[in-house]
Amino acid sequence: MLIMMQVANIALPNWIGLPASPGFPTLNIGAGALAVVVLIVVSVWGGRLRRAAILIGLAVGAACYAAVKPISLASVAGAPLLVTPRWFPFGFAVEPDLVVVFLLVLIPPAIGSMALYHVVADWGDEKLSEGRLAQGIFAVALGSILAGLVGGFSTIVYPDNVGMLRTTRVGWRYATFAAGLLLIVLGGCIKFDMLLVIIPLPVLSALATILFGIVFMHGVHMLAKEHWDKRKFIVTGLAMMVGLSGMFMAPTTLHAMPLWARLILQQPVISGGLTLVVLYAALCAREIVARAKS
Repeated sequence: MLIMMQVANIALPNWIGLPASPGFPTLNIGAGALAVVVLIVVSVWGGRLRRAAILIGLAVGAACYAAVKPISLASVAGAPLLVTPRWFPFGFAVEPDLVVVFLLVLIPPAIGSMALYHVVADWGDEKLSEGRLAQGIFAVALGSILAGLVGGFSTIVYPDNVGMLRTTRVGWRYATFAAGLLLIVLGGCIKFDMLLVIIPLPVLSALATILFGIVFMHGVHMLAKEHWDKRKFIVTGLAMMVGLSGMFMAPTTLHAMPLWARLILQQPVISGGLTLVVLYAALCAREIVARAKS
């Protein structure tokens, strides 16, 4: 739930857009709403087509947007066909202070990945051991290292991809591996990359809104299974409010703080997660011991 709070600012706000954006507000809202409606209809009543529900919704929404505001293909036509990856395209250096900053930045994705692993395991009735959890985090770290070698971004578990698993009901590891391999190969084709770039952002954000919502509600579903008492209400309530409130702190207040404090306060997964871990260990120690023995 904290993860969904952290990414909520890229869902509905980008769906509506800014006053300066071309389709603000009617076209942005309309095209995005159409994409959401198509996704829901195909997912619920589409039968086998539900596996392609997201692509169908994306195509319909983008076509609706393009019918009113034509999308220029000049960037696609002018892009080179292929590009060869280069090792360390931005050079290589080790700065200790930047290493610490990046470590703080990558802590939330690691915590978020562990939570999303539990979500997917619960959907598939799989038992997620500590060993498998550690292997997943190691794979994320290894992928980030390999991506950095060629100038790419860190690899993390994205909530929208987890929402795709629930919507399409396709969680086969070999299908995921094949899709990842295909994307790596197509990543060297700039024309393909530019095709993805020209997809209207409101349509993408509209679909992300519903996918994020699916993951968020599954978090609520998981909490509903928990046996609640006064201590757990205190632990969870305070952690949720600390994580959520940090996103609304005044910019002047944040600028007056050191960088490490800003990173913690602006990341609900860190601020809320640390609060949750510390309070749970302090107030629910007996339950931790009982679960360990069982």
